[in-house]
Amino acid sequence: MLPILFLTVALQLPSPDVSKDVQVNGRQFGVLVPYGWKVDNLHTQSIEIDHTSGASFIFRSIRGKGNLDAFAREGVDRVMMPLGFATFGEPLNRKVNGAPAVQYEIQGNRLSRHRKLLYIAIARDDGFYETIYENDETNFDQLVTDAERMAASIELTAVNYERAAVSRVRSVNTAEVVYLKMYGRYGTLRELIAEKLLNPTFEDGDFPYRVGVSLAGRGYLVTAIPAAGTAGRWAFESQQDGVVRYSARTSLAPRGLAGKPVQ
Repeated sequence: MLPILFLTVALQLPSPDVSKDVQVNGRQFGVLVPYGWKVDNLHTQSIEIDHTSGASFIFRSIRGKGNLDAFAREGVDRVMMPLGFATFGEPLNRKVNGAPAVQYEIQGNRLSRHRKLLYIAIARDDGFYETIYENDETNFDQLVTDAERMAASIELTAVNYERAAVSRVRSVNTAEVVYLKMYGRYGTLRELIAEKLLNPTFEDGDFPYRVGVSLAGRGYLVTAIPAAGTAGRWAFESQQDGVVRYSARTSLAPRGLAGKPVQ
């Protein structure tokens, strides 16, 4: 069937250079953008990305619950409407990052050009996601791995920020171990930066979390708290034991996880 043939072709393509992927975060969603692609529109519930060759990738978040198969079929009908002589292949049930998904391949004409589209509908806890990759038929396979990678990378911006905040807390813990060996005590954030154990960006006001270090007795407390107006939801903290935990404040931690280790 068409989707199976598509997967066979995709597996034979060269491995992409993911080192040039750029993380782009919108107000609600973030995506990894491969080299050669550029974000055209970054809306609250959708992302539009164009390639220099004329290919396009669209992501949409659609609230609501229901049957995934029915949602995917309605999505295919909607995508096909502006195309001339449009046809679609059999649906392929699959997973995207562990979430159930339905994939369709669509072919049709846009003006005088023969186009091919890969439509994927994904069921998530917060509703349905859909991604649409479109390219000329002759160039479709060349960028399909990019499209797959973008689809798999889409995540709530808050989640991306939280991962970055946890990473910074762990970096402070590592720096404190080194500083303790150097001076027999723990250091402040500014002292860690002065010794080049941390990057100066740790004091950068543009980062969506405020990272701070307070010294108490023979120990320390590092905190990462969402800055006002950002998408971060939870705060994180750690001490000299090196364990990163959710904030002890219940308003800054998931229900029942205040003060508990981050998994």
